[in-house]
Amino acid sequence: MNLKTEFNPLVILGAWNKHIFSPEWVGKFLFPKKKLEVEFPINVDGSPRISTENLRVFILNNRLNFVLRKDEDNTLEEIQELSLKIADYLPHTPVVAYGANFLFEYPDGFDKLEPLFSLFDSEKLVESGYIIDSDQIRHGLVRDNRKINLTLVKKGDILKFDFNFHFDISNLVEFKEKLKQNELLDLKNIALSILNDVYGIDAGATNV
Repeated sequence: MNLKTEFNPLVILGAWNKHIFSPEWVGKFLFPKKKLEVEFPINVDGSPRISTENLRVFILNNRLNFVLRKDEDNTLEEIQELSLKIADYLPHTPVVAYGANFLFEYPDGFDKLEPLFSLFDSEKLVESGYIIDSDQIRHGLVRDNRKINLTLVKKGDILKFDFNFHFDISNLVEFKEKLKQNELLDLKNIALSILNDVYGIDAGATNV
């Protein structure tokens, strides 16, 4: 079981000013003394995508995106601290929600989970001459006042588990409070626990 990189473990939705997130500002206030990679957008409404060795940060369509480049817990901690730093620097930015996201890929075959995708219409579709290229199962879950959107995607021999923890917020003060109560590593471990307890996949979850 692998946690996918080049994926957004944290996204904050709001009226972000893409012009603030220039290479100069990001380099000075967010990543002082770090070597940065800078990519400029073409034909999209976004800021430059600025990357360190471990992560990327950029704005696209009113979303502040943090991208994981390495599957390491300390990188998730770095992303969390970076988001809190941005909230302190830009406290008056209007925001409405944020999501913590984890995409796990199960590439080793999944015979024991195959019955999950034995949908009532699959056989008839195949008999009618259709090839089922992919299947999805979606669950909307609530536990301990957390909203969790879980999507299972089967494509070929690959099975993916896409977890989205959704939080409504009204300002960045509330964002900071909720993030400290729902740290990214804790949410990752909740996802791993679901994989273990529900689907029988031992992905190394720790107690939360």
